[in-house]
Amino acid sequence: MCMPSNSSTGPSPTNTPPAGAPASPPRWSRKKKFFLAYLPIALVLYTLFGFFAVPLIIRKIIVPQVQKRLNATITLERAYTNPFSFWLTLNKLEVKDLSGEQVFAFDRFEANFQSLDTIFSRGWHFDTVKVVSPFFRGRVEADGTNTLSKLIKPVPVDPKAKPKEPLKYIPRLVVRDLAVENGELDIKDLSTPKPFERLITGAAFHISNVDTRPEYVNPMKIEFSTDEGAKVTWNGTLQVNPLTSKGDIEIAGIVPSRFMPYAMRYTDISLEHAKLAAKLTYEFAPVASPRVVTVHVSTATVDTPKLIVPWQDFFKGRADAGADKVLVTDIDVNVDTRNISIAKIDILGGESLLELSKGRTVPQRVADALLSAAHPESETKPVEAAPKQDLAAIPYPIVRLLTGLQQLINDVQNPWTVELTSFDVTGHRHTFTDLSAPDAVKLATSDLNLHAGPIKSTEDFKTPFTLHAKAQADGKVDIKGIIEPLTRKIAGSIEATGLNAAAASPYIPASALAPLPPARLGNSILSLKGDFRAELPQEGGAKSGWIGRTVLAPLAFESSEKKEVVLGAKSLDIQSEATLDTTAAADIDIKWKGTIKGETFTAAAPLPQTGETKATIGALGVDGALTLARASAGGVKINYTGAAILGNVEASASDALGPITAALGEAAFKGDLAINASPGSDPAITLSGDTSASGVKAGTEKFGNAALAVASAKVNTLKLNTADKSINATLVAVDGLNLIAAPPMIPPEGFTKEPPSGERR
Repeated sequence: MCMPSNSSTGPSPTNTPPAGAPASPPRWSRKKKFFLAYLPIALVLYTLFGFFAVPLIIRKIIVPQVQKRLNATITLERAYTNPFSFWLTLNKLEVKDLSGEQVFAFDRFEANFQSLDTIFSRGWHFDTVKVVSPFFRGRVEADGTNTLSKLIKPVPVDPKAKPKEPLKYIPRLVVRDLAVENGELDIKDLSTPKPFERLITGAAFHISNVDTRPEYVNPMKIEFSTDEGAKVTWNGTLQVNPLTSKGDIEIAGIVPSRFMPYAMRYTDISLEHAKLAAKLTYEFAPVASPRVVTVHVSTATVDTPKLIVPWQDFFKGRADAGADKVLVTDIDVNVDTRNISIAKIDILGGESLLELSKGRTVPQRVADALLSAAHPESETKPVEAAPKQDLAAIPYPIVRLLTGLQQLINDVQNPWTVELTSFDVTGHRHTFTDLSAPDAVKLATSDLNLHAGPIKSTEDFKTPFTLHAKAQADGKVDIKGIIEPLTRKIAGSIEATGLNAAAASPYIPASALAPLPPARLGNSILSLKGDFRAELPQEGGAKSGWIGRTVLAPLAFESSEKKEVVLGAKSLDIQSEATLDTTAAADIDIKWKGTIKGETFTAAAPLPQTGETKATIGALGVDGALTLARASAGGVKINYTGAAILGNVEASASDALGPITAALGEAAFKGDLAINASPGSDPAITLSGDTSASGVKAGTEKFGNAALAVASAKVNTLKLNTADKSINATLVAVDGLNLIAAPPMIPPEGFTKEPPSGERR
């Protein structure tokens, strides 16, 4: 009997374990055991590698490899990494050049790498990066070589190497917080005209939210400060690709005068004692279409600035200009359209100095300037525009940015449109000092107030202005006019009162007062009112004009020894219209017409020939026109047409033989006077006209009692010519002649056969 087969009815012996045997474990359970067994080992290895191997690699491999690329030695005291928080700390890094001088160092560097953000977001992400107490010493030698060029070894050029292709994208970097604490910067630049040296200590730098991802408009904040009080704060947005930024900047405590060695490459003017503060907003998109580069400065202040201007032209010396504060409001700059507009510039307080050095006197320097040759053209020629490229067609962001910046720089070199609405100087003090005069001259003004504007480049900077100032004790000056700097013209009106002219005494040559003894201006008060104009044309020389009134009341010249008045007047009043032209090949053309009136002139001084001399003139009057022309060969021609009157003249002189007295009631002349002078010859004088005199009296005791009296006298059509040594007249008339004379003035034989009895009429 056969048993039924199990192949069709029961389980296979290979699939069904024997009764009572345990079931085999699933495959995933074996993987779990493997993972659980090796995870602690991997974690330990990762921990050991992160905490110990990475710092060792940094110190023993990375630092030596970097050192091989430098002409320097690098030391790193300690490196620390935390593999779980991805934290890196470097302590006490120092870089020294081959001479052993420290070039770069820091106490601590910290960086917190964000691994998950880096893995799941494109770009390198850091939470914080901090540098504590960094130090950098930079040197630029006179030949232009610098510290970095000496520090970094040049990379050998591989002729077979292919040119590197520009970056197609900007590396993506995200840093939430970047900070520098207690930094120190030691810089010396010997390539500047005056060596630039700068030591910055306590520098703090903080940036929040750095993000270079393209198309991302990144809100950021930057703060910078130093121990000296300098502070810069920026709040705004930045988009790296394409480069676009806008924001607000606040500046305080910046000292621009420290960077003057770089400005001195282009100018001799230097700035001292200035401290800058400003608030501004801007928008910067150099590769956008349309391009946008604008700046708006709401306020800018400069405390205690001082400009020093060394003069190297005809007026050799220096000019200093200082202020207590300079305030500028509402500056708008559009770089793309080359336009600058300024609402107002206020210069508050301060003082300035104009000092002429020793050497040629002011009249000589003025003559040098007036007779100077043509001035060089100062107009700048426009820069030829470079071929414009389509920035959007450039695929490389760095190349696109550099091309856009180059086009912008080329464009801004062309002329700008500039407009200043108002320029004001308030409460300023000015001093003029001339060391070239025989006695140093010093003039001072106070409470100087100046208003100028509007000033527009579209109108050739033609500027209306008003000026008010106090001069010396009681003097006042008011000027109103227009300045045209490009054509070097100035025109306006002036009114001045109470000016003490004594300060101008050193400019009056001693020969002008001959034969009086040495004297100088004493109490002489000057007032003037009139219109003026002046021009310095490009062809050289000068043109000037004056229409107005000048009054000296009183006028007094005092003896340099006894302080006594040797020449004075109650008043001298000059009304004139005058022009000066020196533009034609060093010729001088002076034209004057007007009136001169004087009252109560007095003169008293000891003279070698006459002893003690005294004279008074009750009235002086001149009314006429004068021309003076000097040719380049040196010849001078002077012509005067007009009238002159003297009234109430009295004079006396004493010498060893007795006193002499004279008096004149009135004398008048009307006609022409011509003087021609050539180098090496005596001047030729021609006088023609009518003269008259009345009330003439004279007396002397030198030859006994003698006296002369003339009631009136006149000479018609008088002609005097020194060249021909001739005198001609159509009429000579004397009325009321009275002569009392004593020998030997009268011939011994007398006028008759009888000896003179004493008086002859």
